[in-house]
Amino acid sequence: MCTKRFYTIVLWSLLCLWTVPCAAAAPSQTSERAVLYRSVDQNGDSLILSGKIREPEGMPAKGIVLLPHYTISADKEAPSNKGTKEPQYIPEDYIVVMPDYIGYGVTKDRIHPYLAGELTARNCVDMLLSQALPDSLPVYVVGFSQGAASAMWIIKLLEEQYADRVPLKQGFVGSGPYDVAAMYDLSVAENSMNLPMSIPMLIEGVNVAYNLGLPTENFYTPAMKRAYRRHIAGKKKAVVTIFIHMLNHKATHWLSPQGLDRTHPQTGILYAAFLRSSFVHYPVDSVVNYSEVDSLGYYSMKDSVLSTEIVCPEWQPRTPVYVFHSMEDDIVPFFNAEHLRRCFVSAPYTYDFGNYGTHIKSMPLFFTRVRDSLSSQSE
Repeated sequence: MCTKRFYTIVLWSLLCLWTVPCAAAAPSQTSERAVLYRSVDQNGDSLILSGKIREPEGMPAKGIVLLPHYTISADKEAPSNKGTKEPQYIPEDYIVVMPDYIGYGVTKDRIHPYLAGELTARNCVDMLLSQALPDSLPVYVVGFSQGAASAMWIIKLLEEQYADRVPLKQGFVGSGPYDVAAMYDLSVAENSMNLPMSIPMLIEGVNVAYNLGLPTENFYTPAMKRAYRRHIAGKKKAVVTIFIHMLNHKATHWLSPQGLDRTHPQTGILYAAFLRSSFVHYPVDSVVNYSEVDSLGYYSMKDSVLSTEIVCPEWQPRTPVYVFHSMEDDIVPFFNAEHLRRCFVSAPYTYDFGNYGTHIKSMPLFFTRVRDSLSSQSE
């Protein structure tokens, strides 16, 4: 167990140093600018948000990439500040639109509505629409992990409301938490949390996003209350730093008995918010044995689970989407992608599932395939 945790810490540390392999160092042919734009908050009230735009220099743009980012915890990681490593994989002849999200950048003093897909999609699309970008360029939506879940909500919003304004050509989603409620159920059933810091981010986020007004401290143990106050709430520590401070992966160490019991009235309200945040999900009343742990400690779906009906969005996708997920993912279990596939069997989606290693190890592979696909489309 110690060896596995050490290995995971090393992988998270490598994420901080993650760069794109290249044949030779060359000056960037792009420019970046921070932008402010108007969107809305959870109440529909006007709100100024921030983000970053990357544009090619000395060559025509071949397309626009809307790039919602993966999970961050420090404001310095927001695109308008230091940013993530994701844009390095987007070819330089593409315009890249990178929203900060509510809770980062100019709104860093607000709680981030973590995994509240509808609100995040609205904020991201508003950034795209606010910029004076060429109308004729094809638009691509790319996201990994949290960004993948956001990307699915974005694609749905663009198809339903902006098909006549945005020439959406393709989506690329990797290892996304599409079934938030099932991930909570799995943590409770297995008494295991692979990324404990994400739990209070989710609880605090949906409490704000859906105006639940819940006393969230009731869901936490004293250990979680201390960890949230010291490491998460201030948005000064990066994910890898918080991960090292929260090495106990037992759900009972972080969530109170009330937080572990979705039949409790308050937890039931919270669970309903998890369902609302899930792009696809199991029926609420189904009794599902979500997983069993194999010899490597990874979650793999039992055959009996696959007979359970999935609740899908009332939406018929039209845009081709490349869906990537490692079957060995240790942070966002593979069943998330399987649920997505079962909902959209007839959609123009390409599914790439394989033994690609852990969540962190599979990320560069996903973005390499995105880069290669975009490069071939831009020729």
